[in-house]
This record gives sequence, C-alpha cells and structure tokens, in this order.
Amino acid sequence: AGRLYDRLVARFGEERIFMDIDGIGLGTDFVEEIEKAVGSVKVQIVMIGRRWATIKDSAGNRRLDDPADYVRLEIESALKRRIRVIPALIAGAAMPTDAELPDSLKPLRRRQGIQISHAGFDGDVAQLIKKLETILGEEVDDSEPSTGLGGWWRTMSDTAKGLVTLSAVGLFIGLLFWFAMILPSGDPDVTIT
Repeated sequence: AGRLYDRLVARFGEERIFMDIDGIGLGTDFVEEIEKAVGSVKVQIVMIGRRWATIKDSAGNRRLDDPADYVRLEIESALKRRIRVIPALIAGAAMPTDAELPDSLKPLRRRQGIQISHAGFDGDVAQLIKKLETILGEEVDDSEPSTGLGGWWRTMSDTAKGLVTLSAVGLFIGLLFWFAMILPSGDPDVTIT
C-alpha cells in the first residue's frame, strides 16, 4: 500500500491521494473522517491480498463480518455513493467469492480490477496510473515535475531498465571510440625544417 501510495502521490500530488492510515489525524473520529474522505473522492482503490477475505480481529472474528470494521466501512460508503471502486488484486490474489463477502460488499465483485504483482510492480502501477489519468480526465505530460526523468524511470519494468542501461553503456563506449578517432594524436601535421 505504501509503495502504491508513493507512486500515486508522485504522479497526482499528495493533496489528491488519501490513504486511511496516514490521512486521518490524531484525535479525529475515524468513521466521520472515512465518510468525509470517501464522499469527496472520484476513485477508490481496494487492495486485496490472498488473505483479505479471511483476516480476523483480535477476538478471532472475521473482520469483514464486523459492520464497524474500517475497511468494510470505506468500501460500503464508496459503493453506496456510486464512486468508482477499483479492486487491486495483489500478488496473485483472486477476487473474493460471493460467499466470502457480506451482502453490502457483494457489488465489489462486479468491479473490473487490476492485478499488481511484486515482479511486475512498476509496469502494473504504470498501467493503473494511465487508467486513473483517463478516469480523471487527465493527459500524460512528460514535462511535469512530478513525473520527470525519475518518474519515467520508476514506471519502467526491470527488463526495460536493463535495456536502457545497456544501451547507454554502449553509446558511451561508442562515443569514447569516436572521440579517440577525431582528437589529435599529438603528432604534428606540418613540419618546418
């Protein structure tokens, strides 16, 4: 969640991304803050891992069965308000079945999601960002300071980074040979005797 948050903040800015853990101030009413945040967003990303539907609270009860659970509250609020909800299936997780979801969360199954893997994280998140740009009606602007060269590099897959690095090294070696050929060798071209 933290890695995804960092990438989204780098592209869209901190003021436009809310993460429940970091976005709620000390001493504030958690439920009120969630309602306020979810009520003002255009898109909600629900990160679903392999154990998402079976995680239990300290009493041994499944968290999704608790109507006061903050994850459940956030998703229910977004679904009720017809906010676009994008399931992000992490590390090969599958979409929970109807039997695993309380009735209020069953509409989540009908939402088109995206797979985000550890190995393909950069490419998967780049794809998610492109989809978000479309949803939010924004165009990609490579000249923006928030993306820049660092943003471009971060969105590349490891294979692409390797190819770019290899190409850069090859170009550097080629330039060294070229300069060696055109620079004076130290021998004079004209001799006066």
